Amino acid sequence: MLRDDSSDDEINAVEPGQSESSSICRSLAQILEEGQNVTGAFSYMRTHPVAPNPGLHVNGLGTLGLPLSLREAAAIKACAQFAASSSTLEDASASGRHCWEISANNVRFENGGWTAFIDDTLRQVCQAFAVDYKTSAPRSVLSKLALCEPGFSSSASVVHTSGSGAIATVVVVLPSKFTGGEIRLAHGDREEIYDCSTDSLANTTVLAWFGDCTREIQPLTEGFQLTLHYELLHTNEVPPPSLFDQDQTVSRLRDLFSTWNSEKGITDTPRKVVYLLKDKYTHDQLAHASLSGTDAQHVSLLNNVGKLHEFRIGLATLVCTERGAGELQREYYGDEDWIEGANDVTMVEVDDREIEIIRLVSLDGRLICTSLEHDLKREGIPTRMIKLITSERPDKQMYAYQNSEHMSYKRVFYRTVAVLWPQWAEFELVHGPGGFLDACKRLRACNTAQPTAEDAELVEAILARTEPSTSDAVMSSVCKVALMWGDLPLWLRTVKACNAERCISAMEEENIHRAVSAFGFQPLQECLQQALQRDPSDVDTLQFLEDFRDWVSEQESSELSAIVVPWIAARRKERIDGLKGPAEVEYEALVELVLQHGDPEELERKVLPYIISSASDLVIVKCVELLSGERCNSVTVGACTRMIGELLTTVSSKVDYRPLLNSLHVLDNEDRLELLQLYIKGCVVAKRNDLLSDVWPRLKDFAGLSNSEISSHTEYTLFPLISDVAEAASDVYASEVSSLIETTVSHWLDTLGTPDVPKLAENMVLVMLEAISASKQTSLLDTRIIPIFEAEANDKQLRLLLDGLRASRSILGPIPDTVTLSLLKKWFATTQQPLNSTEAVAYIVSFDMPEACSLLFQPLLNPPVLDKSYVQTQLAILLRSICSSLATHKLSAKSPNFAPTLRAIMRHWTEKVMVPRPTDEAFRPLTALADWKCSCKHCKAARDFLLHTSEEVWTGRIGKQNRDHVIAHLGKHARFAADWKALQSRGNGEPHGVEVRKDGRIADALQWSRNRLIGLELLKAISQDEAELQTVLEEDYPSILASLQEPIAPASTASTVPRAQNVRVAQTATAPGMLPDVYMFCEPKPQGAPSRSGEQRGVRQGDAIAGPPAKRRKTTYDEKDVIDISY
Repeated sequence: MLRDDSSDDEINAVEPGQSESSSICRSLAQILEEGQNVTGAFSYMRTHPVAPNPGLHVNGLGTLGLPLSLREAAAIKACAQFAASSSTLEDASASGRHCWEISANNVRFENGGWTAFIDDTLRQVCQAFAVDYKTSAPRSVLSKLALCEPGFSSSASVVHTSGSGAIATVVVVLPSKFTGGEIRLAHGDREEIYDCSTDSLANTTVLAWFGDCTREIQPLTEGFQLTLHYELLHTNEVPPPSLFDQDQTVSRLRDLFSTWNSEKGITDTPRKVVYLLKDKYTHDQLAHASLSGTDAQHVSLLNNVGKLHEFRIGLATLVCTERGAGELQREYYGDEDWIEGANDVTMVEVDDREIEIIRLVSLDGRLICTSLEHDLKREGIPTRMIKLITSERPDKQMYAYQNSEHMSYKRVFYRTVAVLWPQWAEFELVHGPGGFLDACKRLRACNTAQPTAEDAELVEAILARTEPSTSDAVMSSVCKVALMWGDLPLWLRTVKACNAERCISAMEEENIHRAVSAFGFQPLQECLQQALQRDPSDVDTLQFLEDFRDWVSEQESSELSAIVVPWIAARRKERIDGLKGPAEVEYEALVELVLQHGDPEELERKVLPYIISSASDLVIVKCVELLSGERCNSVTVGACTRMIGELLTTVSSKVDYRPLLNSLHVLDNEDRLELLQLYIKGCVVAKRNDLLSDVWPRLKDFAGLSNSEISSHTEYTLFPLISDVAEAASDVYASEVSSLIETTVSHWLDTLGTPDVPKLAENMVLVMLEAISASKQTSLLDTRIIPIFEAEANDKQLRLLLDGLRASRSILGPIPDTVTLSLLKKWFATTQQPLNSTEAVAYIVSFDMPEACSLLFQPLLNPPVLDKSYVQTQLAILLRSICSSLATHKLSAKSPNFAPTLRAIMRHWTEKVMVPRPTDEAFRPLTALADWKCSCKHCKAARDFLLHTSEEVWTGRIGKQNRDHVIAHLGKHARFAADWKALQSRGNGEPHGVEVRKDGRIADALQWSRNRLIGLELLKAISQDEAELQTVLEEDYPSILASLQEPIAPASTASTVPRAQNVRVAQTATAPGMLPDVYMFCEPKPQGAPSRSGEQRGVRQGDAIAGPPAKRRKTTYDEKDVIDISY
């Protein structure tokens, strides 16, 4: 089943990435469209188990009985003439005297039902050959009665129809017992072979073929064959149909099938094509014989041509179900009109579509599968198939009313489709996309000692469809049952089918061990030896031989060991002598395997020479690292020294001491740098002073390099190299390493900040500090690096150094606080970042140094001018930044490092910002506005103007109804806050509106209220716990809280809002020890919330202040509540 959410126009739309599939579908659709009246058939055969007796009467013999007896056959021979060589069925020169004919003038039929049978046969032949019965007006003419006896045959020859207007030859084989006589009919490279001898005693068989076909008859071996010969004549004046008319269509279709098969395995190649037939047919009686007209011709064409290319065709039913909103086309006037109108329901909007293809059957009606996966966008013909289907009347429909206005509607369409698929896709088509792997899984679950017929069929199906991508699944399943059934040929066949002899890993060691246990070693020896020879990996083959030897020893079988152990030794020597694996990848495992085997001489004489001759310089020097490690304990010191010396000498002349400056390719750079590092490290570990004497001077050579090149060379080459080499170097080379790091740092510092050098990056600082630590030259920090940074570095460079020092504490040891504070002070003086910002404060807090916090906070708390603006724009931000950093680092506001600063900021806020305090009378307009709860956009615009803007006048051209609605609310809630007037519509099209002018007296009250709320927010930022706040604010706590109390609004009849609670009361009304959430006077409560008086305000429909109508809810479909109006 497919749940389809696409629009009608999207079904079968060609999309990017579907070129192969859409091309095949388009070409096939075009061929079928242009190939009308073509079936691709040049011959025809149908056997009738039940057919009328013709009542065959021969002049001179009388009426002949059927089935034919020997006596009547002899009588026919006695009165018939020998067939002429020009006969349409036989060749006298080739067959001898074995066929006799009686002309049509001497034959008549006494059963009137025979004429009807021949007329019906004529129609069936015309349908098979796509001969238009109306246009051609064909008729059949009996030409002769023929009797053939044993020995009759005919060589291949072209048989031409006789008579003017003859289209085809029709032969009726009457009931008689005979064997042999198969007929081969061919046209071009197509051929059909028909055998009429099966049940020939009881059956009547009709054969037909177009003129100009090649015909060959095999010898009749026993009995007599009695046949009636008819000519199918074209009687109209238009040209008669011929095979030439079909050949062009057949040729195009064959080319398409060949292309389709050639694209097997390509992702976009369709596995099938679903073709919509013109008419609908009953799905439980679906078969080729039930089709008619164009549908029958197209299915015949696809079947006749497709079978030549191993294509199959079947028939199925497509079910399209749509659900959505429906609409009756007629009004309801009464019961009769209601029933009649049910058929006039239309789909207004499709909410859901399901498409199923069910009951796929063969052309003879046999069930292939009950349902079919599909993708009509890629596999459907014609395009927009679903749109075409749903444009017709549904086969079934149901509806149900959700309310008086909305109807849920369901309709179902049934259509017949032909499904065409290549033979190679049949398994997936029948069993689903994962059918092949499911079949392998079912086979792995088999636990019977002998295969059942179903198991054997499943094995053959799997092996026939094995591909490289599925070989692992096939090996694990078929080899398992082959071992369980004791079937050695099946095991070997599976290995061949999966091409598992290509490498030993494809055969799997466990599978090999079990096979040797089940079948013995000798039957498998040739197969294993071929896999070892073909395997491209030296490591895999040598590892298998090691593991196989260990497994054989575990079997404790002297007989098996006597055969296998010498074989393993021979195979190992054979592989070592002919190494061929990818040394670039396998060098390490190869060296380890040889060392594990315990043959150092083999390593020196065979393996290393092979690596030197075939591997890159980087791999060669990596082998030095391998031979310098503990894994080489089994090799003597002398042998190890010789091998390392040979490897180092091989690459010494190829080492690049400036790798990143001599190549533009990143990967090449990395390889050159690694080669340099490993080479120097190898020389140090091996104490090759002769080579190192050339290394140290070349590393310290900066001649000819620009500042930019020096910066790049030190960052990416020298600093990492020093870190790597210093760890491996003994005290013998300490002076050389120290000299190298001093020279490198000196040149690096000289380039710092120069114009042509890239900006200092974090990685540069880290690699520099790591190199200083590894070389044990941390004194360079105090003597060279920090002084230069303090004197010349900018804020970003200083911060990078600070970050690097903090990140490198584990390798540098403790950094004195004086150094950090000195750098921080320099950073404060140079940074462009606001020091009160969250980022700056968080950065200082991260150092966990009280002195650093004091260094930052004191200048900010003691500016030259400490006024209201400074507190609002600087200190408030600082407080939020401190609180945010405390939360990030999970620190307490009560810490002595932060509490004094937070207390000072809050004290400044109350002293500089919250005074002077407006009179209580000034807050009356605000308390009235707080009860304005309408959430429509026009009320919200007017309310926002009054409470949140500094403008004096607001004009809204909002239409008469909306204007009256807003004015009603203004009169109820804004009498003390504003004046307003209604605006009439203008001739230029401007609608009615309202102009509101704000009362200037509310500005101070509004600003003070906002500042109060900000103050509460600052308190909550510090802490929402009262006890913690008291600790932080100490003796200032009462005065700060008092300054932030909500004003007391004077009593007024204009508002029902009660006097606001103070902060402490609100606090205790929420939860013990917690501060209240911030609340603003003008903040509207959620729709439906109770007013401050605790009562819900009701609004009658039609009131001036009523809000906009509620949106209509989308209806849902309930299949349990439906009216079935199927027809």
